[in-house]
Amino acid sequence: MGTRYIGRRLPLKAPLFPVVSNMAIVLLVLQQVYGSTDSYFFLLFTVGLGEFISCVLFGGILYQALKRSHVFMYG
Repeated sequence: MGTRYIGRRLPLKAPLFPVVSNMAIVLLVLQQVYGSTDSYFFLLFTVGLGEFISCVLFGGILYQALKRSHVFMYG
């Protein structure tokens, strides 16, 4: 709901909430799976970088392409 509200006003900042929340959630899951507590910053960096690339970069490219083709139901 937060992403949809932010996305209507500021579409380029909409992916920031999912990136930050997934960084925290996936970080905790990976620490439990690997059983490692000392790899906090490495996992935080790698998950954050992956989320940023997939959501912000690829999502921004997809958003601009769909916006130009008038596929959106709203906006």
